[in-house]
Amino acid sequence: MNIVICQEKKIPPSNNLMPELIFKAKSYFIRFNGIFWAILAAGIYFRLVNFPNIPSGLNQDEVASSYEAFSLLTTGSDKWGSQFPAYFSAWGSGQSVLLSYIQIPFIQLFGLNVLAIRLPSVILGILTLPLIYKLTQKWFGTQTARLSMLMAAILPWSTMNSRWGLEANILTFFVVSGLFLTTIILEKIKQNDLKLFDKIIFIFWLFPFGLGLYSYGLSLVPVVLFIIFCLILYRQYFWKYKYLTLGSLAVFGLTAIPISLVILKNNIFGSSLFFEKYLPFSIPLLSSDRLNQINDDRLTTIASNLYFLIAGFPDSISWNNDSVFLPLGLFSFPFLVLGIFYLASKIKFNWRQFQSSSTSILPLIWLISFSPLLFFVPMNTTRANSILYIVMIVSAYGIWELYLQLKNGNFGQKFLNVTIIWIILYGLAFQFNYNILYPKKVAAEFNKDIQKTLLISREKSLPGEQIYLTKEVLINYVFPLFVFQVHPQDFRNNSEIVVDKDGYTVRKFQNFVFDKQYLNLKSGQSWLAILKPCENNWCDRLNTINQNPSCFKHDTLYQDDVWLVARCYVS
Repeated sequence: MNIVICQEKKIPPSNNLMPELIFKAKSYFIRFNGIFWAILAAGIYFRLVNFPNIPSGLNQDEVASSYEAFSLLTTGSDKWGSQFPAYFSAWGSGQSVLLSYIQIPFIQLFGLNVLAIRLPSVILGILTLPLIYKLTQKWFGTQTARLSMLMAAILPWSTMNSRWGLEANILTFFVVSGLFLTTIILEKIKQNDLKLFDKIIFIFWLFPFGLGLYSYGLSLVPVVLFIIFCLILYRQYFWKYKYLTLGSLAVFGLTAIPISLVILKNNIFGSSLFFEKYLPFSIPLLSSDRLNQINDDRLTTIASNLYFLIAGFPDSISWNNDSVFLPLGLFSFPFLVLGIFYLASKIKFNWRQFQSSSTSILPLIWLISFSPLLFFVPMNTTRANSILYIVMIVSAYGIWELYLQLKNGNFGQKFLNVTIIWIILYGLAFQFNYNILYPKKVAAEFNKDIQKTLLISREKSLPGEQIYLTKEVLINYVFPLFVFQVHPQDFRNNSEIVVDKDGYTVRKFQNFVFDKQYLNLKSGQSWLAILKPCENNWCDRLNTINQNPSCFKHDTLYQDDVWLVARCYVS
């Protein structure tokens, strides 16, 4: 059973030229384009089936970023009033801005809803698939390109990464785009054949990397190191076109100025910059440090990251990964190591020729550029997302090279067939689970039907009655803002907000309360509680009245699998 290797068919003799041409065209399509289009179609289908309703519900991060987009659209400022910020203050430790800016036209067109906020991610996820193919083809050839595209199309991480609106998820498109342009430019300057269009591409070679800095903060390390390594390793080529190289560095520098000022203000000076008022964008001063919030001690971080790599990139966070499946399948790490071994062997034994004739060293450069993060940041699939497509490509290269080593015997073809069948079956099993079982498992984590629940709560609330939204919902205050499309100025004017070293705490907004201790009720008053049914002490107000911790009388107004709305009474 030969899956990848396609045998050329002989064209039957014919006196009629037209059938012969049709046969040739059909044969060409099947051999060279049919597999590509089939894989692309599968990838598109798995990203669009039941879209945008799976994952069912809304994650707090995508709600927060989309409300920032809504705020930018309506006021030109984020929800805290910062004009066109280079980085959102968000909840105090910051949030990347690029996805929110991309979402603005979609929200303008479709409104502030789940379709609008997830469309940019799924579009960029689909566009990444042919980019993966073309990039791998230039590095390692057509057969490896088919393998890597197959992995990208159906394996768990890349599918899930495309289907919901986390700002970090779109980084992968810009990384792949940047690597593709890098490859194109190196090929062109080696051929010494730069036409006008090629020179324009050269100037904007680093632009995707510059944009990537605004999609996820951790991208700064691999992007900067990758550019430095490329300039050193391919210095003879870049020096030959030094003015174009300087131009491309200038474009990257201009693109990176806003985020560089954010880093300067928060990590160097710790205070406002004297020229900020002259800028067309704002630079927030963050109240807390995200890296300090997530970091463990150095030894624990290194040990956990070593396990993360060896175990196949496991992730226990439900919105990042389905716990039944590994993000890249069971085979990712072994074939990654094998692919690195084959690449390193070529470099070791023929470095000078390899450097001057091949761009396939680029994935190794990117992996090396990412590696310093492994010593400082505990990894999950979001924090490692800038390498996971590269892992797929290098793994596919390892599979194909091993096949070439074994192909003289019968075992080689069997190995290749079994590997491809396993990738397909693993991917299909995940897709079935993701569309049938996964939505039920993560309904609570993705806050399914929270829009309906909030609307019911407001409808059933009495005049002046306070509504408490459980702290089981992370960043709970953004959900009423999103659902009721609250004007940002209204939010700022009618909220009780505390800013300290732990970040921004929104205690109240209008009649919504986001922590029970701020209810401050008088005897005889009632309030509504929006809770997860598994919570205990539904109406316990944490000793806010007469230091009495007991659970008071309540009436259930609405309940489903995720939510319970109860009216609670003070004794």
